[in-house]
Amino acid sequence: MSDISRAESKILMGMGSVWGTPRDLAASGVGYLSHARLTFTDSFNEYRPNDVGFDLFIRDTLKLQRSVGVTYTCDMQWNAPSWLQVLACVMGGTTSSPAEATETEGDYVHTITLTSNNKGKFMTLAFLIEDDEALEIPSVKWNTCTLTWTTNGVGTFTASGIGDRVVLNANAQNKANVINAGSYAGAFQAAPLGALNAGNHYFRLNDSDGDALGSGDDMEIQGCTLTVNRAMDPKYVLRAANSPFTVEPRQTTLTEATFQFTHWKIDSSIRDWYANFLAEKLAKGELHFDGDQIGDGENQSLMLQMPGMKPAPDAPGGYGVDDNSSHAEPNPSYTLLKLESAPTNMTGVTGPQFVATIPRSTSLFN
Repeated sequence: MSDISRAESKILMGMGSVWGTPRDLAASGVGYLSHARLTFTDSFNEYRPNDVGFDLFIRDTLKLQRSVGVTYTCDMQWNAPSWLQVLACVMGGTTSSPAEATETEGDYVHTITLTSNNKGKFMTLAFLIEDDEALEIPSVKWNTCTLTWTTNGVGTFTASGIGDRVVLNANAQNKANVINAGSYAGAFQAAPLGALNAGNHYFRLNDSDGDALGSGDDMEIQGCTLTVNRAMDPKYVLRAANSPFTVEPRQTTLTEATFQFTHWKIDSSIRDWYANFLAEKLAKGELHFDGDQIGDGENQSLMLQMPGMKPAPDAPGGYGVDDNSSHAEPNPSYTLLKLESAPTNMTGVTGPQFVATIPRSTSLFN
């Protein structure tokens, strides 16, 4: 037994199957190590007697329901599927049987869709705290995520969720030896997904009823942020055992997805962002990144498609006259809608979705 630095820790993750029961992450194709940062909170509601006769002393306490919160953050890399699985859990849907873009080359296409709810989508994770000691969270329900990119920077993915409980190594399904035997998926690629500086990285936008998106719709942005949020509450019910732990949390309000970006200048000949805001002009957009080639097939890639972009209720920022030492840079925000039908020249796409081409033949929900 020896202490380790955080840099020496390992995080093992995989899809869950039964809430409250840890998945065996050592099973083939289930658990993978993740290059990421992980924080959590673990607390109990506490009962303290308040009847007369105890003076002003705390004579005893009783732990009641348990609350576990988890936050996962990583730089966007292709080598580990874990963050894409987390993204799919928040979004709610993904391809069940991905097909190759190029036959026999291993470039499988996964479509990650925003669904009405994400019931039954959760993960098991375990991580080292010493070289032979681990903590395990049997079930984590991811309910919010944020993807942030900056030009010539590396994209960042952050997700938060609700866990059922934290289990010590001695009682864990996925003990330290399982984590230490885990592997990363694929070769390390530092940042092709998030660097926003390659020839085939672009953001395109035009009117929802306009022509198909093409290179003429490229927007010269400095950065952008996508946020997906499902407000969710833990649920505590009386059971024969484990009543302090939540059953699978349930969504409480509408699913909200927003997209915001910063353009490098105000130029109405490109697009009048303020006029679009006042007119509630519906737009469609597409954000695309790619990386290394898969065999002799397609490049690894990620494309965010947004068929219904409704200007947010707040005016776009960047139009004020703040000082004499800066430039006006508009940063419009949009609410991403679920449409009844696909917009012009975006066939079959009615809501925000990701299309990922990666060397993974099985569903992200496996």
